Amino acid sequence: MAEIHGKVGALYYAPAYIAADTISFADTNPDTILDSGNGFVNTLVTNWDMELDANWNDSPSAPAANARSGTQEYAGTYSRKFTPNGVNQGIKSDVLIETTVTGVMYAADLWVYPDDGTRCRVVVYRGDNGTTKVYDTAQTGLTQDAWNNITFEYTETAGGALATIQIDSDTETSGDFYVDNVLVTVKAPAGESGGFTTGMKISVSGSTSNNDEFTIAAGGAAPGVLTLVGGDSLTAEAAGDDVIIKTAPRGTQLLGFRDWSIDDGVDVYESTDFTDGNSGYKTRVAALTDWSATCNGFYQDDTPYNFAGLTYMFRFFIQNAADPTGTTAYYYEGLGIVESTGLVTPVDGLVTQVLNIVGTGSLTLTSRTTAWK
Repeated sequence: MAEIHGKVGALYYAPAYIAADTISFADTNPDTILDSGNGFVNTLVTNWDMELDANWNDSPSAPAANARSGTQEYAGTYSRKFTPNGVNQGIKSDVLIETTVTGVMYAADLWVYPDDGTRCRVVVYRGDNGTTKVYDTAQTGLTQDAWNNITFEYTETAGGALATIQIDSDTETSGDFYVDNVLVTVKAPAGESGGFTTGMKISVSGSTSNNDEFTIAAGGAAPGVLTLVGGDSLTAEAAGDDVIIKTAPRGTQLLGFRDWSIDDGVDVYESTDFTDGNSGYKTRVAALTDWSATCNGFYQDDTPYNFAGLTYMFRFFIQNAADPTGTTAYYYEGLGIVESTGLVTPVDGLVTQVLNIVGTGSLTLTSRTTAWK
């Protein structure tokens, strides 16, 4: 059995948080999920737009004031205001919605309005312990009495469930700072949007009647509207709940096949020189390792989109196990690009499909004795 697990950038680790009072569910044909607020903004930060009076705590060095404010706002009705009376005082988010992953690159985008200074500091704490800094940079040259956009990227060095982001006063010790629209997202690889895409599996939580898993239809990802495949059914529900929409976690099966084959080899180059030739034998050296695979299965009419050109994490099972804690699962695992796809339509049989895959990186024989996550 071969399975396609977790699309990099989109299905891999790219949850989206949607604020309260904007998400509605339409029981139509086809069914749709609607966002009348921000059009499905991808971020790992709860209350990223500061519209709720919650989720933003004092930094380790507490400011004199930390409160939701309507005095200045970049977008919406509110921002978050903090007033320092010492250095490095500010606000810190609740833990990020999704567990961060070691080695994965993240991107941050936020807005800061200082009314009595030209600098601030942004800190990101590692996911493993929530106290070690993975990013710590003073943001200088800000414009006083204006909204300033701060963007940066960082690579998580020790992932976990305790990651947070902090915005503080740096060396400023007075004045008011306003913060709004704090986005932290997984940085998508080249060619990926990092957002909702055709064929993506999503899970909904926090709604009244639609907490379930769904699949986005072909061409079904547009600003403010997610159209689902025909087999997915919603219950009509007006906006009002604090809904979280996340892409399927790594390990979610997208397709299964009836047979697969792997060609796992290495490039070999002839290195024969005049000395070797005297012995009557050619000599060769091994160079770069390469792998490719072909998977054959029955056509899936509920996922009629083209995989060609997309990058996936593949698992090719030698021995599958529903519970590896009792029976060990053995499989080859590696990142690959779908080089081409094809369909075979016989007159007297089932329609079959084929995926031709070329590896990008290693193919590892894995034995698993722990539960699937």
